[in-house]
Amino acid sequence: MEYTKPRERALLLVEKIEEYERTITLQKHLKAEVERRLGVARQESALIKKQNDEKIRIWPLYRSRLNTMNQERMKRDGELRKRRAYVQERARDLQNLSKARIMQLKQYIFPIQEVYGDSVEGRMLSDKLQSS
Repeated sequence: MEYTKPRERALLLVEKIEEYERTITLQKHLKAEVERRLGVARQESALIKKQNDEKIRIWPLYRSRLNTMNQERMKRDGELRKRRAYVQERARDLQNLSKARIMQLKQYIFPIQEVYGDSVEGRMLSDKLQSS
């Protein structure tokens, strides 16, 4: 600082003091805002921790229920597979039985070729029966 008059020097010092006071005030406000945000964050953290603790406490109950439900599902899936296999087997049996009955009907009950003989209708009908 150059040599200045004492009055000017005093004014400069007063201005610097005021500037420092404003800076200190701003820093205090900033500190208060940071502390407020930290307080909110701590409250949220405490709430989340409480919820986590509650979920951890309840988890074994849900896990046992889930395991029971999985076992029940697997059991029912097995039963369903058995029922489907049984139904498919019965469907094949019925299909084979129907084919056998139709063959019996063709062979023993409806000897159409002999009834119509050499007529046109008889030949057409016998051709249809032989092709099927």
